[in-house]
Amino acid sequence: MFDAATGGFVLAQTATREVSVEGQGNAAFWTRRALERRGFRIVDRNAHLHVIVVDNGTCGWRVHIGHAAYDSHSLREATELLANSIPEPGAVEKRSNR
Repeated sequence: MFDAATGGFVLAQTATREVSVEGQGNAAFWTRRALERRGFRIVDRNAHLHVIVVDNGTCGWRVHIGHAAYDSHSLREATELLANSIPEPGAVEKRSNR
């Protein structure tokens, strides 16, 4: 479905996990889009899963999973880290019936 307010298409997938993304510019925009395609819901507050997009001439990602932090040099690696992470303690994950 096309969203005229954002000029983009809304993905028909139900998000199962939350992630917050910190950063500006094209790299942050595409990071959010990639995570949405992987089934994450982007939230404004700091979530258990948090990504800092570093774009200071060279692009990089600092992925926070709880109290642990990982540096990534590609968007694919950053999304894989998040996709393969263990849910936060006490969280109930929604499973898709696909």
